[in-house]
Amino acid sequence: MPHDIEDLLDTWARWAAYRADSGLGFSRTTTLGRTIDIGPVAAAIRGNYGPRTIRGNETAERLDRAIAQLPDQLKAVVILAYLSRDSRKQCAAKLSISYWTFWSRLKHAKAILAGRLDLTA
Repeated sequence: MPHDIEDLLDTWARWAAYRADSGLGFSRTTTLGRTIDIGPVAAAIRGNYGPRTIRGNETAERLDRAIAQLPDQLKAVVILAYLSRDSRKQCAAKLSISYWTFWSRLKHAKAILAGRLDLTA
């Protein structure tokens, strides 16, 4: 089992990508799909991002719920950082913020998530 927030977020990203087809070979609208369709910021801010309902990895599901509860600015950064194929600098540009602001928000989001999941940083 992953033991730190970075490992958990990497696991969550793989889980989210795998679940894009529910593991059954047919497509459905997911966070990743909405992110691709309308953009990551819109998917996060419009409230289209929320926990998934199909059972799977319990830890990833807990993290998914915790991410959904983040403030919009932090949620958008986490979604872009882990579900986008862009570099962190490109992600920052998409949000019209500096790389350092992006990095700071991501660090803050990770601290909040680690606290909500009772992890020691």
